[in-house]
Amino acid sequence: MKQSLAIDLFIGLAAVLLQVMIFRHLELWGVTPDAGFLYILGLCAIRPRTYALLTGAAIAILLDIFLDTWGIHLFSFTLLILTTHSLIATQWENKLLIGQTFLLLLVLSAVYHLIFLLVASFAGIYDTSLLFLNFWLGSSLYTALVGIILYLLLID
Repeated sequence: MKQSLAIDLFIGLAAVLLQVMIFRHLELWGVTPDAGFLYILGLCAIRPRTYALLTGAAIAILLDIFLDTWGIHLFSFTLLILTTHSLIATQWENKLLIGQTFLLLLVLSAVYHLIFLLVASFAGIYDTSLLFLNFWLGSSLYTALVGIILYLLLID
């Protein structure tokens, strides 16, 4: 258990560094993919709920520190894991087709980005509705596209 925790935290740190150093600069129309979110989904698929929640919280804190978002990732990741862990684990066991996997990634990404942007708008980070819609839909689609590419490269 301790060895798997260390490995998961190390991979999570790598995902955070990937987000900060690479994905942050892969901007299309003002939106970027979220590597931490994709790693959390993978963690929810193979680990128990409490384990995924605590590891996801640690990764979210690192993202908040590096991206200066003041706990928004922590709240969003925690709420996402609490509400969708059983769905993710069940769908992982069912071995979905590529299109179904993309649709699941898109829906989960839209939920995550909606939570993230609602909390960010309450904090006063995003004030205009046009930017809100652009970030929500654009980030969700971009993250789902990167997620399905990573799924094809790493899983299949």
